[in-house]
Amino acid sequence: MADKHLPRILCLHGSGSSAAIFSVQSRRIRRALRYHFRFVFVNGPFETTAGPGVLRGTGPYYRWMPGRRAWGGLEATEEQDAEMRVVRKLLSEELAREDGEPFVGIMGFSQGALLTTAVLLQHQLKERTKIPQLKFAILLCGTYHPRIWSCFPEDRWSDLSSRLGSLRITQSEVYSDSDSGFSSDAGSDSDSPQSSTSSTSTGSLGDYRRRVLIPSIHAQGLGDPWLPESRMLVGQCYDPRTSKVVEFEGGHHIMSSQTDIDKLANAILCAYDESV
Repeated sequence: MADKHLPRILCLHGSGSSAAIFSVQSRRIRRALRYHFRFVFVNGPFETTAGPGVLRGTGPYYRWMPGRRAWGGLEATEEQDAEMRVVRKLLSEELAREDGEPFVGIMGFSQGALLTTAVLLQHQLKERTKIPQLKFAILLCGTYHPRIWSCFPEDRWSDLSSRLGSLRITQSEVYSDSDSGFSSDAGSDSDSPQSSTSSTSTGSLGDYRRRVLIPSIHAQGLGDPWLPESRMLVGQCYDPRTSKVVEFEGGHHIMSSQTDIDKLANAILCAYDESV
């Protein structure tokens, strides 16, 4: 049983996965950090089908956000807005839950990494009084979509506009015309990555004030078909002065070699040390 005297890390799975599956997938990371943190896994609020790379018969499976075809444009539907309100409420309640030491970080895989980014930006801009002070983030094979901004409450758009500026990145800059929308992931309910994704587009997050400022670790598989999106996520949304990329030989999955795990664990501990 995990030690309740350890600071907690909230863990967000990919789409078409679950808390239980992510716990198994991340077991080597947890083992390397077992004396430092307690990992808390939560299920997304919406059931879906098993994503690519996820074993059938290990459900139920969950998602946080719509899949690519459902989340096709930059404008949110009423149903999607309602879903994101459910997600925000779930995560706010979980982060505020008193169960031993407070949460000090978030770890997200794929779609969970995109959601982690939204949580951190929201927290950084306006939610400090409602949830504990988050100190660092771990993003594993993250995906990217400019619709990340729909994760913010509607009544905060005026505040966000003044702080973030208008979103200048367009859908065509990130996705091909044939199948635009939210990225799929291992454990997502969509089909395949977009080969046209660019890792160099600048969008509206050009200055440091508009990025996640707390220390962040980004694990990226060099054989991941969504690697351009992982690079887009860190390039668009994170302060380069406080972010560190850890690359490994592999695809859209959590690294498995002990050498890579040790490198990631050391980077996480350094990020935590820098934040306290």
